[in-house]
Amino acid sequence: MRFIIPCAAIGLSYLLYFREPAARTQRGKKNLKPPAPKTTLASALDAVARKINKTFFDFDVKAWVIKVVASPTVTTYQLRLGAGEKVNKVYALEKELRSALGADNVQLDMRDGAVLIRLPNKKRKTLLYGDLKASAKKLTDVPIGISAAGETIVEDITKFPHALIGGATNSGKSTFINTVICSLIEKSSPEEIQFALVDPKLVEFSSYNNAPHLFAPIAYTVNETVNVLNKLVNEMRRRANLFKADSVRNIAAYNSKTRGKLSYIILIIDEIADLMAQSPEDIKPPLKTLFAQGRFVGIHILAATQNPLAKTMDSDVKANSPTRVAFQVAAAHNSQTILDVEGAEKLAGKGDMLLKSPTYPVPLRVQGAYISDEDIEDITENAIREFGAYTDYAELDETPNLTYNVDSAAAQEALNEKKLEQSEDIKDMRMVMGAAIETGLVSISIIKKLLGVGSSKATRLFNKIK
Repeated sequence: MRFIIPCAAIGLSYLLYFREPAARTQRGKKNLKPPAPKTTLASALDAVARKINKTFFDFDVKAWVIKVVASPTVTTYQLRLGAGEKVNKVYALEKELRSALGADNVQLDMRDGAVLIRLPNKKRKTLLYGDLKASAKKLTDVPIGISAAGETIVEDITKFPHALIGGATNSGKSTFINTVICSLIEKSSPEEIQFALVDPKLVEFSSYNNAPHLFAPIAYTVNETVNVLNKLVNEMRRRANLFKADSVRNIAAYNSKTRGKLSYIILIIDEIADLMAQSPEDIKPPLKTLFAQGRFVGIHILAATQNPLAKTMDSDVKANSPTRVAFQVAAAHNSQTILDVEGAEKLAGKGDMLLKSPTYPVPLRVQGAYISDEDIEDITENAIREFGAYTDYAELDETPNLTYNVDSAAAQEALNEKKLEQSEDIKDMRMVMGAAIETGLVSISIIKKLLGVGSSKATRLFNKIK
């Protein structure tokens, strides 16, 4: 027995010596190669994890992959560091990791004390709005997306309470805003949630032109924007007086104490930087008041821009916007403007975002959901069917339904008598009414498809025809 034990020890030492020659010969290093990740990975992910481990070993860094999580946009590799190893040594190998993995973009991050490596997926999975909407259960909940850790992220928009959203063209900014609007429309009545929409580009919010949840007609020009902002300031002061009379401090307390319920109002401004630059003397005063005091009376602001530059972003907007959502931007300084940290310039686009909010004070990487134009129109038209279309009550006395049953005989008589000849839209209206005589129905969506026009013109024709 005394002879067997020493021989076994010698044999084991011999095997280790010849099995791992790199560990024996590399400048006399004593560190053994880190173990392979203990995880049931697909072969492709397992191969990447082994390349990461080999890179750390080659540069004498005691770190290895222990967990892999795949999300729609990125795959996250969680590392374990050896005793006494410095995190900075891992961060210093970013370029070496990019070279070893053949990746243009490698993001190193820390979350809950763990060091993470994130790589963009070669094949991205499209995350659909329908996959997430059920997770936003409360009235004011909105689905943000899926985090890099694979978790569904839902935020209460009243807890924002205001948000600054930035990102380059086609980065997913507008799609994100549409998911917020549609999520709230689907769950609420106009008495519960309303929207004030500002659209200087004329095309971003056209699908909501007749939505029943509008607080005011969509603003397209500077003058219309100023009118909407002033209307909101007046509403804010009216509500403040109501709260004072009932000795309450916020909208939730007021709604629980009184029979008359107040709706939440969400002001969404597209291209706030351009508006501030065009007419700062008219835009800034009411906007500053709303940012500072609106949240107390149930008015919350989402301000978006595709040009996040420090010189164009007002300090009051940033100071009163605890929530920041950054999509892919052109440069690190753009990320600094939105998030106060770099990182958004390394995002993968198409809804890939960094979310910073009171819930997530450290920016969280999230993949936002995609919602199609058809889905937006369906959601809006369903709301109109249920609650009736919004109209400018200064022009119309009652709210029309989306779809009207048409008296074909009366419509034919109107055509025969040429009652519409004075209209500038005579040809379009005749075409629509001709189709209405055949089908017995007329609606905004029918007009859009028939004439190939936008929501604005279709709504105008619809209001004249009915």
